[in-house]
Amino acid sequence: MNIRFKSAMDRVTAEEDLIRRTEFFLKEKLNEKSNQTNVVKSTRRKFMMNKWIAVAATTFLAISGGALGYKVYEYKNTPVSYVSLDINPSVEISVNASGDPVDVESYNQDGTTILKGIDVKGKSLKKAVSELVLSAVNNQFIEADGSTVVSVTTETDDKTVAKELGKDAEMGVNEALKISGKTVTIEKNNIALSNRIEAKKLGISPGKLNLIHKLQELDPAISVDDYRYAKVKDIMAAIHGKEGKAVSDNPLNNVNEQNKNNRDQNNSQISDQNKDDDNKNNSQIDEQNKNNGVQNNSKIEDQNKNDSNQQNSNDGNIENDNQSSNKSNQNSKGKSQSSGNSSTKQSGQSSSEDHQGDNGSQGDGNN
Repeated sequence: MNIRFKSAMDRVTAEEDLIRRTEFFLKEKLNEKSNQTNVVKSTRRKFMMNKWIAVAATTFLAISGGALGYKVYEYKNTPVSYVSLDINPSVEISVNASGDPVDVESYNQDGTTILKGIDVKGKSLKKAVSELVLSAVNNQFIEADGSTVVSVTTETDDKTVAKELGKDAEMGVNEALKISGKTVTIEKNNIALSNRIEAKKLGISPGKLNLIHKLQELDPAISVDDYRYAKVKDIMAAIHGKEGKAVSDNPLNNVNEQNKNNRDQNNSQISDQNKDDDNKNNSQIDEQNKNNGVQNNSKIEDQNKNDSNQQNSNDGNIENDNQSSNKSNQNSKGKSQSSGNSSTKQSGQSSSEDHQGDNGSQGDGNN
């Protein structure tokens, strides 16, 4: 552009100073226009850049937001642990990482029966188990005589999770029993997740398979098919029966049982001996107390008798003393009276003698 501008200015005929000033003016104007164009281009470029950034950010947020939402959905709906509930109906509840049920599956026809109308999603494990047990009650799977066994088996490799799930499930069973007024025996167990794979292949609930394995440990001749359709209470009865037989067949257990019986017999004999000794001692004490009481009573009676005799004797002495005193007083009175009479008599004699003397004197005088 500068070359073309200079070529054009060379063809202009005017004073040199005017040409120079005109050239300078035109160059400034051209530069201003060029700068304005660059500013517009720069502004447009920045706008487009910001626009693309905004589109990219929106796209990123949409993608990441969708991914985050999917992650949340996956977290809430992906089972990581399981709880097997077996009566004869066998069902398995899938539990997510928060311990909340996400699904429930039936393992036999009876399980399908109690699942009718049951939706475990959005409920706590306790509530889900309670509703399943109540459904079992309503469908006559809980015996009225209290003989029913309800097996609760947690399926997880985490012992802490197993403890929490087992606690919640047991609370759910008890809540249903409280509402229905029924009585059952609750059997609680935990198995590794690897055992669940075997159960799925056999088409049997992991909880029931675990009980059959326990029975097989006591009697290896038993097969899974022997108890595939059995009630849990029948499996538990077989286990208890085998456990009792195993104890009786073990010589060491027989020795221990004999020792226990001997110990109980010795304790019984000692207890009886102690009881006899206590009774004998009590009898002796009672007899001694009785003898002491009789002796004390006899002594008291003798003492009272002696005191009474002594009192009577004292009363007699007092009476004798009184009689003696009275007699003495009478004697004294008699003596006093005799003395008085004697004195009177003597006085009378004296008076008579005096009178006679006087009369003699008078006779002498007369003479």
